[in-house]
Amino acid sequence: MTRKCFMCGREISSGIVCEKCDKPRKKTSAGDVAIPADPFPTTQDAHALDPFPFAPVVPFPVENASPAITSVVDILVASGVPAILLGPDKSVKFVTEEAKTLFDASRSDFASIRFVEEKTGVHIADLSMPASEKLRVRDRNIIYSLVPISGGAGGAALIFRSGETPAESQARAAVTPKPVPGVTDVVRVVAERFAPYAAPKAIDIQVDVPEIEQQFADYDRLAESLAILMDNAIHYVPFGGQVVIGMRSMEHKGKPLLLFFVMDNGPLVQESLRQVIFEPSFVWNPTGLERTGRGLFKCREFANSHAGSVWVESKTGKACTFFLRVRPDNVSGSDASQNVF
Repeated sequence: MTRKCFMCGREISSGIVCEKCDKPRKKTSAGDVAIPADPFPTTQDAHALDPFPFAPVVPFPVENASPAITSVVDILVASGVPAILLGPDKSVKFVTEEAKTLFDASRSDFASIRFVEEKTGVHIADLSMPASEKLRVRDRNIIYSLVPISGGAGGAALIFRSGETPAESQARAAVTPKPVPGVTDVVRVVAERFAPYAAPKAIDIQVDVPEIEQQFADYDRLAESLAILMDNAIHYVPFGGQVVIGMRSMEHKGKPLLLFFVMDNGPLVQESLRQVIFEPSFVWNPTGLERTGRGLFKCREFANSHAGSVWVESKTGKACTFFLRVRPDNVSGSDASQNVF
């Protein structure tokens, strides 16, 4: 029976390929099955086989798997501790309710990280470096931790945990309240607090206070109000400028009063803004051309609660002075509202 070669189609008598197409095969003895040539030659002239093309191993792109800001916020809220979320530029992205309670402040007070630095005395520098230290916030021992957010999101979370044991907390509540500092010391402490912020602008801070033993029971809020005035002065004073913070003990209608002031050689407050900047609804624009201020309504609230007042003057046309006048006897409630002067 005639067959055809599987390779070329020639007629053959046996097998499936003709003799010509069967040349690459090696024949042994008669009747043995032909064994194909070695498909993997080892001679020097032979081409080396390419290795199996494994995929390259590369580092996992962590920046593409950063946690979403909303997820970080959820974690901070669930933790139930005072915490603040900062962006890569140190802008405040989120503040927990516990943090507002710790600092006795509203969300608007956290418009800048400087507020936290003033309250804690901690300078927040590199957000990529973890940090932890003990500090005091409003007479409480606190453990402060800076936790960098790795990956593309950047920024950091500021965590404030209690640094007291239950026994210490109970003991602290039972101890005798610490002595009320003199108003002279309050003014000096506030001035020292702003020295690090004045240094980059070469601003000269001077303290003008008499050596008196006058005290003020609500010294925490007094210091906070003076800090607001100092913060605004440092913001508007030009490079190499000057800021003077001081106090005078005076009398008005036969009653003692304390007059505090913060004077600087920065731009003046326009006449049309000298009342409205103390309103709660006033919105501060730090990039605006005119001089305004941030948080000044708190100074007015403090002054009103102590039968006093707050105002700004620029009589000489060369300096801007904010005045804060209060009664040292802590008049409050309805009596305070009737004795404002």
